[in-house]
Amino acid sequence: MSKKIVSLSSLEDLKIFMSPVRQQLLRCLHISGEPMTAKGIADCLSISPSSAKHHLGKLENLGLVELSRTEVINGINARYYSVSNVTVSIGSLNGNELNSERRIIIENLIKNTLDGLYDITQSDIPKDEVPSYGDFLNGVVHLTPADSKKLHNLITEFIDTHEIKTEGSEPWEYSLVFYNTNHPK
Repeated sequence: MSKKIVSLSSLEDLKIFMSPVRQQLLRCLHISGEPMTAKGIADCLSISPSSAKHHLGKLENLGLVELSRTEVINGINARYYSVSNVTVSIGSLNGNELNSERRIIIENLIKNTLDGLYDITQSDIPKDEVPSYGDFLNGVVHLTPADSKKLHNLITEFIDTHEIKTEGSEPWEYSLVFYNTNHPK
């Protein structure tokens, strides 16, 4: 089953998405793997519940988070939000006035992942166990157009089947970057 694609093609949409607080909010929801209230998100991000609710509303309008359920707790309606099952498309970096915003989004997302990996490598984990907690692979592979499509599909299918928290699973953050070096620049 292919995911719905949410295309962020306007400056307003990209600015909503590129907000550092909203990126942290999405990350918090992804890592939790469970629906959360604005209060739970506020506690996770050390912001006020009203601020969390504001940011949730912006992301909900984009279709990136959704109301999962409501519960009455001590007479108050608690609204639980989860990350929507969508793929976010920020469009091409090719020939558009929004290139700088798209580049900032890409750089920040990759930097956040690399910062997390760096933190793991600097922790008290014995050095021979670091690959069990995260790794960085870099190189060049030689692929036919069919092989590149196959690689993309394998990665996408694997990720799609592991995005939902299951018993015994742990959150692993990733950034995958691959491109054809022979593509005209």
